[in-house]
Amino acid sequence: MAEPQNQFLALIDSRADEIRALLPKYLTSERFFVLARQVEKNPTLRACTPQSLFDCVLQAAQCGLEIGTVDQHAFIIPYGKEAQFQPSYRGMIFRLVQAGVVGSMYADIVCENDPPPEIISGTRRELIHRPDPFKPRGKTIGTYSVATMPNGLTDFELMGPDDIAAVEKAALRISGGKPSPAWSQFRNEMIKKSVIRRHAKRLQGDRRGLMNDDEATRLDLTFAATRKDAGEIEPPDDLPNATDGTPAPTPRRVKAEIVPPKEDRLLSDQEQNDAYDAWTALGGKATGLKKFLQEHYQRGDLAEIKLSEVDGLMQAMQTELSA
Repeated sequence: MAEPQNQFLALIDSRADEIRALLPKYLTSERFFVLARQVEKNPTLRACTPQSLFDCVLQAAQCGLEIGTVDQHAFIIPYGKEAQFQPSYRGMIFRLVQAGVVGSMYADIVCENDPPPEIISGTRRELIHRPDPFKPRGKTIGTYSVATMPNGLTDFELMGPDDIAAVEKAALRISGGKPSPAWSQFRNEMIKKSVIRRHAKRLQGDRRGLMNDDEATRLDLTFAATRKDAGEIEPPDDLPNATDGTPAPTPRRVKAEIVPPKEDRLLSDQEQNDAYDAWTALGGKATGLKKFLQEHYQRGDLAEIKLSEVDGLMQAMQTELSA
């Protein structure tokens, strides 16, 4: 029986034409295959199945991201014997730039010893952060992203401690209560990915109709590959194709519906995730959800909501966020 490393290389060789067809024009197949073959030399990935490693390489080609370069656009992370393709926050920004959503973008963290960020809002939007690089900054309590749009204007997204805690809590639910390797080893990177994801959802809606179809598809696939560690499970309802296969001209808003069974009980973890997705899809923020629940239901968490209250909860969310 062939060694796992040889099986992985055999998969790449046998399906090389399929991989070439997926690559964007700016990424040469010669360079991509050289990088892909280096995967089997990584000792941390040798316990992973050849098929899962190959699937990661295939995803990288679909997204148009290189693996194992100094740009750090994407990584392959072992989850036991299964390898998982993970675009980094740098890779997400790269895709947003390539798709023409932004001209440039960056993300950073806010620490407990930093001065609070200054926010300017009105006829222009600015966020000013002045950390002292020569003093201990303390633990991470927030994050933000700043984008320069193609027209030269700037825009930002800011997440505080409650927002970060909500994302981490959702990610823990999906990973069975134990932090995933990405969150346990690269927490600050994952926090930056969270704010990039939130910012991009808003920015894409403004630019979707102007994107090249191929770049829009690669952008969607890149962000879909980050859903699990971002605490999201179900695929988004703003994919580039409609159910009949025709291209969708604009993103479609997620509509999460939970049908309660006859018996009444507290929401399961999955149902709480669905309700949270519905809130964010309507434009709500994590900090606002807690306040909303306290005002309307006198409770502080979705875990305290019953199935019999779900229909009313969805209607109240739509009323609250459409006002």
